[in-house]
Amino acid sequence: MGRRELMARLVAWVGLLGPRRESVADTVRRLGAVQLDPVQVVVPAHLWTLSLRRGATPPEALDRALAAGDLLEGYCHARALVHRDDAAALVQGFRHYRARELGRQYGVEDEMRSALAVMEREGPVLSRTLASTRRVVGGWDAEGAARTKATSVALELLWWEGRIAVVSRAGGQKRYDLVARHLPDLDHLVEMLSPADAARAAARHQHRTMGVVGPGGSGPPWASGGAAVRRSGTEALAAEGELVRVSTDGNGGSYWVWAALLDGEPPTPRRGWLLAPLDNLLWHRPRLEALAGFRYRWEIYTPAAKRRVGPYNMPILQGARFWGEADARWDDGRLTTRLVAGEADPPAGILRAVAAAEALCARLRGLPGADSIPAAAPGPGPVGPGRPG
Repeated sequence: MGRRELMARLVAWVGLLGPRRESVADTVRRLGAVQLDPVQVVVPAHLWTLSLRRGATPPEALDRALAAGDLLEGYCHARALVHRDDAAALVQGFRHYRARELGRQYGVEDEMRSALAVMEREGPVLSRTLASTRRVVGGWDAEGAARTKATSVALELLWWEGRIAVVSRAGGQKRYDLVARHLPDLDHLVEMLSPADAARAAARHQHRTMGVVGPGGSGPPWASGGAAVRRSGTEALAAEGELVRVSTDGNGGSYWVWAALLDGEPPTPRRGWLLAPLDNLLWHRPRLEALAGFRYRWEIYTPAAKRRVGPYNMPILQGARFWGEADARWDDGRLTTRLVAGEADPPAGILRAVAAAEALCARLRGLPGADSIPAAAPGPGPVGPGRPG
């Protein structure tokens, strides 16, 4: 199979043929997962990712799906939204953190017990209502510097262990409730699912969500167990026909491909998109470079003097081909974009995509609570073509 065809099929698999009229939960179920954005410089990247697939998606729509228990947040090295139908895929991760007894290591066992007692007694609580004056060394603190509130660490560890769930993110504040009450089916899985079934569920979910894995493959950035988990289930999935081995032309290598991705005639993606830095298509950068010849690095953590594009550089996809990147930023209350690519003149489809992205971004900044609103039509917006410096 040619690399271009496999890339086109992957673009379709991750939902970039055009928005569908469907709920937030159904979009996450179709994609397998949506990675959450800890930076949120332009707009929260997970809302951008969802909006490209289903139309403008405000925070309220996500909150409703979390509150209903249709979605849950999973964790390994990054937070991600996962549909409740895929809850079994998270069981291994929860068990891993429970076995490590991190509460004792961080010295927050008392705060963990207290937080559980408050939720048992009062129901869902905002994280800020459990504020503590005691400080401990948290994940982002310099070594030996006790700067993080003990309750913040306690809540994070309880969430890692699958004992509490995020039921709302309204206003940037997480609201937590007991998993045993909010998602009793998940609580049952953590207690009862066999280790073999938990490993298989994790491997199956990772492969289905990625669509294409290899060479030197990697699972999603949020996946518990990573490559080791996937390897343990790959042979079984291949034997059952859910995975197939595909070799590509040139130096593309050999890939494990989710069999359903190969169904039907090859798609012909045509639309232009500005992708959020954590978009599903971008999860494994070596795969992107091998299939599309596009090398991407999110520059938010790159020192300013070493940035090639800008701190919130968004890849520009035209059909199944990358045209370049856009430096997106807010300027006097309006999103502006500077295009950076090897081509001097962006095609009309790129300009329409940029204008639509600017309109969408403005809507996400001040959108009334509506569950499904069509993507914004292209409109005027400042666009400045440019080249790398």
